[in-house]
Amino acid sequence: MKFSNYPRLRKTISAVLPVVAILFFAACSEDESATEVYTKINEFYPPSAEVGAIVTINGENFSSSETGNSVKFGEAEADVKSASTNQLKVEVPKGATSAKISVTVKGTTVKSINTFNLIYNGPSISLFHPEKGPIGSGVTIEGTNFSEEPSENTVMFGEVQAKVLKSNEKELKVIVPENAITSKLSVTVDGETWASEDDFEVIEISQLNEIQTVYLYNLADNESSSFYNSTLQTTYVNNLFEGPSAEEQQQVDISFGVLDNDNAQAGNVYPNFISPKLRVALGFDNDLGINATETTFKEEDPDLDLELVTPDDLEFNVDHSGGTGLTKISIAGDKVYSFINAAGVKGYIEVVEVNGADDYKYVELKILVQKK
Repeated sequence: MKFSNYPRLRKTISAVLPVVAILFFAACSEDESATEVYTKINEFYPPSAEVGAIVTINGENFSSSETGNSVKFGEAEADVKSASTNQLKVEVPKGATSAKISVTVKGTTVKSINTFNLIYNGPSISLFHPEKGPIGSGVTIEGTNFSEEPSENTVMFGEVQAKVLKSNEKELKVIVPENAITSKLSVTVDGETWASEDDFEVIEISQLNEIQTVYLYNLADNESSSFYNSTLQTTYVNNLFEGPSAEEQQQVDISFGVLDNDNAQAGNVYPNFISPKLRVALGFDNDLGINATETTFKEEDPDLDLELVTPDDLEFNVDHSGGTGLTKISIAGDKVYSFINAAGVKGYIEVVEVNGADDYKYVELKILVQKK
């Protein structure tokens, strides 16, 4: 055998080997690329569920380890209960929303084609009453899915938590907390929160002036009468010779007169509280002019004791909404009436006694009014 060509063969092999190596590694790279796996979500069911329900996700190339899969409903991460490479069972988490489901495996995230629909099963607020009140007053919240255990309901007035006194599935009774301001109410139960559409108005309750005894009269075909300014607790006389000034007229809120059933002044026999503005419209000779304001009146419980009335009583029990407040009201002794003037100031009037005949009448009153 001749070995004279060995050097040439060695040179040929040395030249070919690098090329073979390159082709080998390229083939391996192409093979690895061809076998690279991708996570995929094919479907999930049920398509709608509430928080805490189990949702099954079918797909491909999930991690067989529960902790190797990160599943989210929107931005809320779910607890993976079981896992295989083609199926995950997860619990709908608190904070979930109607959104696409995402699965992340080894840093790669895929999302479902369809949107998961969250069935809301948390608390809801339909209304609350009263719609305004002071610190320390009571508020009733009506709605659904409240807890029957008061401590399991978190009620907020804006950013301030309120004390829940009583609760059942449809109603909460709470106290307006210290430092509360006008804001929306919210109720949280088991991590689910619902906020009211409207604000609760936090108000300051006006204190009360001392009860005043007042005498008003109407004499001689209305040519002389007297009026009352409850804010200043002042009585004005109005007759042919003197009367309230323009500034004083603006502050008068209670006037007294006598009328018949047709509001006529002739042959009048019925004593009335009359709104100053209506007094002008009725054409009294001693009217209050263009500055007269509007006051409404309403008959109340005759057994109401003015001495026992609190600021809260006056603020919340005097209500002339729905047309219940009248611009004139026939009065009688031993009766109690409420009034609200143009500035929103509220008060009670106890008619102690009505004296006189026909259009010569005078009344003794006790008046309790808010202090403004």
